[in-house]
Amino acid sequence: MGYEFPESIAHDPVSHEMVAGIYAVTPDTARRWLARNRRNRLLSKKRAAAYAEDMRVGHWHENGESIKFDTEGVLCDGQHRLQAIVNNGVSRKCVVVLGVRGEARATIDIGSKRTSAQNLGIDGVKHPGTVAPAIQLWAAYYESRLSLADLDHPGGIDTALSHIEVRQWLDRFPTMERSAVVAKKLSKEATGICLLTPSETAFTHFAVSYYHGDETAMEFVESILTGSNIVAGSIILALRNRLIDDIRYSSATPNRTRRGRLMKKGYRIALILKAFKLWRRGVTRKVLTVGEKESFPRIEV
Repeated sequence: MGYEFPESIAHDPVSHEMVAGIYAVTPDTARRWLARNRRNRLLSKKRAAAYAEDMRVGHWHENGESIKFDTEGVLCDGQHRLQAIVNNGVSRKCVVVLGVRGEARATIDIGSKRTSAQNLGIDGVKHPGTVAPAIQLWAAYYESRLSLADLDHPGGIDTALSHIEVRQWLDRFPTMERSAVVAKKLSKEATGICLLTPSETAFTHFAVSYYHGDETAMEFVESILTGSNIVAGSIILALRNRLIDDIRYSSATPNRTRRGRLMKKGYRIALILKAFKLWRRGVTRKVLTVGEKESFPRIEV
């Protein structure tokens, strides 16, 4: 059962020896402990909110990670879990460790954290490094969280989901795994420059397949990557030209061997979806762009 903490721990989490145990942390206790958060990295409100949401919907699982205090009662680790308890307003049983030596603080949270892709790989998902970002992109598209404002986001599109949410979305849309297999296969077959990342290819194949069927999805994606079955004036040719122009040798390396992309992911996705809509309508065009006043392309119809 571990050490049985006295009730006074809520106000005075101090011990000169290292002791550990399970303690029911109330929102009030969490607030008091956060007030002792004087030597920690900056708290991420986004991460705390994600933890609180997992707690609210019942997806939070105690995994043995502890809330730690040093010998002076200063919080060393656990600020995001504590803030989530405050945000959620519900008590949670937590492993608590008191009496961590000051010199040990530098060793806390320095390990490599598992990514969503690594967690999916552990679950046996094929091509998890492609599936994880593709399912996050699909979730953002499906929930209409993409807009032209995303084109200016530092990463192109803010699609971050928690590990649990990634698993839930994949459980809901399991054929994304099949789209990832298709993406990896087509990437190998493509000649020359790879115009889309595997996750962008998987997302595109899945989204088109979801609304318009596998045959249409395969024809569209294969034409983008391989240039097959396209003629002069085809909107897919215009898209390919934009994607080719997007790839440039990086000036950061003297020997110019490393390629980089100029367009952000959000703009590339918008171009792809707009190209699909025009392609379905049989529109021909030599140049493809997405204007600032346009709405983010939707391909449902």
